[in-house]
Amino acid sequence: MRGQNNPFTVKFFPGTVDKAHNEQTMPTLAIYSDREILAAGLRQVIPANYRVEVLRLKYLETPANSPDAVILDTASGADRPMQRFRSADRKTPVIIWDRAEALESALNAMALGAQGVLLDSSSPADVLACFDTVLDGGTWMPPEVAQAATLTRQCKLTRREAELVNLIALGRSNKDIAFSLGISVGTVKVYLCRLFDKVGVADRYGLALVALRQAGSGAASAKSKATPDQYFQRSVFVPIRTDEWKDQPTASCSYRHP
Repeated sequence: MRGQNNPFTVKFFPGTVDKAHNEQTMPTLAIYSDREILAAGLRQVIPANYRVEVLRLKYLETPANSPDAVILDTASGADRPMQRFRSADRKTPVIIWDRAEALESALNAMALGAQGVLLDSSSPADVLACFDTVLDGGTWMPPEVAQAATLTRQCKLTRREAELVNLIALGRSNKDIAFSLGISVGTVKVYLCRLFDKVGVADRYGLALVALRQAGSGAASAKSKATPDQYFQRSVFVPIRTDEWKDQPTASCSYRHP
């Protein structure tokens, strides 16, 4: 039934299976993505002993058939996809496939509870290493994300602060923000001054850049159609130092839970 309503749903099975091998022991991955090219690429990378189901992102609230891990292909941050998926499935390990160039988006995915992060730049070896680590109960991230984690600090936001950050990212004026939140313009100015100090930026432009980097590369292009709810950030990652990320390390970061 699902295949009739969702023509992009396909299942990859190994070409040959040993009759003595129980199919139930095969690792199962569910991939939520609207990019057919990603599904086609993974078909070439994933070993024959994996079973894979691919579904469109609009089916995030519809649990797949008992996967061992789930890949969420996100274009503008992991917050909303994670919330939507967790509303239906709270246990299955999640790997975020992050399209953003800004590494803060990947850091935010890990902070939200993702067990793994992959990027469009990830190599086939990295993809397999991530799958193996997550399926073994561990956590995996690309080397550049691991490096970025050492150069940033997580700044947790209250709900009011998050609303301000999101509205600033959408380019709203103080007057518009005051109207949206039901407070005075003077109160908005006080909140923003405190928020600038907390995040470590000089002005609203710096705060907007921080917010958009968390949301990923899709945020700016979607800005004209966006609503504050789309960019809701429970925390932001800001550089410990103002310089750019250093050279990428040579090894990825992974660990296994005890």
